[in-house]
Amino acid sequence: MSAPQNLGCLILAAGLGTRLRPLTDHVAKPLVPLGDSTPLALAVRAVRAGGATAIVANAHYQAEAVARACTDLHIGCSVEKELLGTAGGLRKARAELGDGDVLVWNADVYAPTVDLTAFLAGRRGRATLLVRELLGTDDAAQVRGNVGWDDSGRVVRMRKQTARDGETHAGEFLGIHVVGGDLQLTPVGCLVGDVYLPALGAGAEMYVVCTDAPAHDIGTKRAYLEANLAWLATTGKDVFASPSARVTADVTRSIIGRDAEIAAAVTRSVVWPGTRVSEPVTDAIATPFGVFPAD
Repeated sequence: MSAPQNLGCLILAAGLGTRLRPLTDHVAKPLVPLGDSTPLALAVRAVRAGGATAIVANAHYQAEAVARACTDLHIGCSVEKELLGTAGGLRKARAELGDGDVLVWNADVYAPTVDLTAFLAGRRGRATLLVRELLGTDDAAQVRGNVGWDDSGRVVRMRKQTARDGETHAGEFLGIHVVGGDLQLTPVGCLVGDVYLPALGAGAEMYVVCTDAPAHDIGTKRAYLEANLAWLATTGKDVFASPSARVTADVTRSIIGRDAEIAAAVTRSVVWPGTRVSEPVTDAIATPFGVFPAD
């Protein structure tokens, strides 16, 4: 792979957010409240801190809102009239990112303590994946994970497809990776299924970098709540309430958005901006359009 200078980054923000409905019926997943920010803004902050020099997010679902957020964050936006998938999205965005290596970060991944500088320093081969190794103490049904690699860190399996012998480690791909500039991207399709797997089958060398840092996929309501609570833990506080929120009831281990009005107890929950809570809320997401248990 090329040297770390002038590394572009694509933040994947075009998905439909189907698993997070009904929240995403109203707000695109990259723009839902996460702590005092949004997943998109937190991803931009992370990749900038890691040294990305050109940042683009792709957009499709609620593209106008995502594009406005990109403007506010001073990053580029690659709008897809038709959803192109991760491979097609990267191919389209290369007009703004150039032909070299690209850091790809899923906007729905919240990973506040990942050492991105160390990850980028360890990249090699035609792609490098950030993974969490699954050890013998993990649930037996999960031990194989979705990536397998040998003692040198070389990928030998993705999903259930083994490209070569020698698997000695297995883990979970965290949705953060570097895609080499010489990989052939499909106009529409998935980076894993339509690019990485065929390349591995043809003998391409790809590698992993392991981390034990937590990474939260906010794809479901439960995972979304847990990501917010993880953000809250980084503040060292039991409760975060926006200065503009009006709180007149007990709040425990929760996040209260701007201009929210809390008139009943809130416990282990997220209250979106502009929401009025008049009945107790526990283990849920309270929004202006309803309260949704994190089930």
